[in-house]
Order: sequence, then C-alpha cells, then structure tokens
Amino acid sequence: MLAMQKCSIDHHKKMDEILAELILAHGGTKSSQCENCGSSLIVTWYGVDRWEMRELPPRGGIERK
Repeated sequence: MLAMQKCSIDHHKKMDEILAELILAHGGTKSSQCENCGSSLIVTWYGVDRWEMRELPPRGGIERK
C-alpha cells in the first residue's frame, strides 16, 4: 500500500513538472510513463488557468483525474 501511495505522489510531481514545461512552451500536450508501474501521465495546457492532467493505468482500468 505504501508503495502505491509513493508512486501516486511521484505521478503528481512529474505531472507538475510537465505542466511547467508546457507553460514555458506556451501550450501543448506532453506525456510521460512511470518507470515503476508503467502508468501513462498525460498533461495538456490550454492557457492561463486551463489545463488537464490524466493518469492512465498500464493495463486499462479506471482513469484518475
């Protein structure tokens, strides 16, 4: 259970890093993959106060926002 919580915290940190990169690039979509669990982390920045972060599990399942 603790490993899952750590991975989730790492996902949020990584998505925040991606969001910062997209803000500097003035928009777009970027994704990354968790090295521990294989989840896809997808971030889209539309503009000031508008962005979307998605976390997709490696083998289907429920998407978390």
